[in-house]
This record gives sequence, structure tokens and C-alpha cells, in this order.
Amino acid sequence: MTSEKREAYDRLRRDPASIFKTGRPDEVFGQTDVLGCTDSRVPIGLCCAGSMLLLSPEERTSFLERSGAKGITSHSECGAGGIAFERKRGRPAADAAELDAWVREQTEEIADDVGCVYAGHIGPDQFVTRQHEARVTYVVAAPMCFNPSKDPYLANGFIVSHFAHRRSASAVEETAVTLALSFQFHAGGEAFFTGEEPFLLVGIGDPDDPTESGIALRLNLERALDLAVINGPLSVADRGRVQILTVDAPREIIAKYRA
Repeated sequence: MTSEKREAYDRLRRDPASIFKTGRPDEVFGQTDVLGCTDSRVPIGLCCAGSMLLLSPEERTSFLERSGAKGITSHSECGAGGIAFERKRGRPAADAAELDAWVREQTEEIADDVGCVYAGHIGPDQFVTRQHEARVTYVVAAPMCFNPSKDPYLANGFIVSHFAHRRSASAVEETAVTLALSFQFHAGGEAFFTGEEPFLLVGIGDPDDPTESGIALRLNLERALDLAVINGPLSVADRGRVQILTVDAPREIIAKYRA
């Protein structure tokens, strides 16, 4: 980890509200109408695991309505896409080429089905980082986009656009998926996360909605951690290598950047 990335991680862990001290708020919180994957290597600001590959058709329609997305992207080496492939085909993809082709084809079909634009496939040459390096999942219940990769002051991470899910259970499942992918595929290996330097689940709440506030969000993050232990690959002992933090977004930030 570079010194800049370590400072960003340490700052976030000490003070989650430091998120809102970014010097580039228009880039970090600016609204986008293009949906991408939660993967920290391809941050867009409005995110859903596998670009909705893990959602039902009804949930996809609802997600787009609530988020305001007009287009969706796919990307190479999609971990959530790998999960979706195995669920649908009953086996893992044979190789990266098979998975990438299937993810792209399925995302194009989803775009057609829900009536939005397929905004293209993001290849490895466009990744923010080539490998999984994130130490954070941000779960954004406040109704706004969030892209921490736009400012090195912030720790980059997986993004779960919780506010766009009609069912909180879907956001919980998606958060659990980011935990599973982090512990399985992090460039530093599973042992990278420790009790002293844990993986962070950071909830960004809406102070004006009691069901989406930071306090309420903490329960969903705990449920996501439980689910990652029940479904694997996390063990009960791994709970000690994950830290949950929550903070409410300032009202003035939500008012200015509401999605």
C-alpha cells in the first residue's frame, strides 16, 4: 500500500466524516446517469453488483427507476458476473474469455429488457487499479452518487448504491458479495486483513430518513457480515477482521448532489 493510500485508509477509519472534506465534491458526489458494477477497479459512482446481473427483472426495473440511470456498463474480470454465471450455468466459467463474453452479452440483454442504453464494456486497460486492492466497501443509503476514486484524499473501495434498492435485503446481499470478493481475490491475499488493519464496511446514511440513517444502516451492515460468514468464504473468526463504521451525509451535500 502506498503512503497516500495508507493515509486515506487511516483517515477514514479515524473519522468517517472525513469523506465529506474532499476538495473535489463535484467529482466525488456529482450525479451520473450511467450505472456500473460495485467493483473498486471500475468506479462510476452509481453502482450495483455485476451491473444488476444478480437482481431479478423486477428489481432491475425498480433499481433504474430509483437511481435515475439511463445506461449501464459491463466490465472484464467481473467477480459478481462470475457468481451470476455459476448460478445460471451450474458451473464456473471455463476461463476469463468465456466469462467476459457472457457478462457483456447478458448486460446488453438487460439493457434491452429494461429499455436503457448499453454504455459499453470496460476493459482492463481502463481499470483504476489492475488488481483488487480495496480495503473498503461504501454502502450509500443517502440518495446520491459517490465515487471516491476521483480524489486521492479518499480511500477507494467497492460501492453499493443502497438507496436505489427497493428491498434493503438486496443491498445486504450485495454488500455480502463485496466482502466475499475482497477476502477471496484481494491482491494481498486473505491474510491482508487483520484485527489491527481490518476491512472496512462504511455506511453513508440519510439523516432525514430514519430507515436509511447511519444508525439504521449499521444493522444492515451487520446482517451483510453475517451473510458473508453463512455463505462463505468468511469464517466466524473473520468477523474480527471487518470493522463497521457509519456516518450520516451532511444535509447540504445531499441537497446539492441528490440523485
